[in-house]
Amino acid sequence: MTVKELIENLERLPQDSLVIMSKDAGGNQHGPLSVTSVGVYAPETTWRGAYYDPKEFEEEGYEYDAENIYHVVCLWPVS
Repeated sequence: MTVKELIENLERLPQDSLVIMSKDAGGNQHGPLSVTSVGVYAPETTWRGAYYDPKEFEEEGYEYDAENIYHVVCLWPVS
C-alpha cells in the first residue's frame, strides 16, 4: 500500500479511531501504532525484507538502487 492509498483509506474512517497493527499477516496478534518513521527497505523475498534508517543505510556502505531498494514509511507497533 502506498502513502496515498493509506491516507485515502484513513480519511474514510472516524478521525478519533485508534490505529492498531497486526503482528503478522495471519492476524495472530494486534497492537496499537506507536510511531511512524521514514527509512529504506531492501526486500529479501516478496513477503519480507530489511528496514534501515537512512543514515544507517549509508553508513553501512549500501547504495540506493531504484529497482531493489525502496524509500518507505514504516508503521511501528507499541511492542
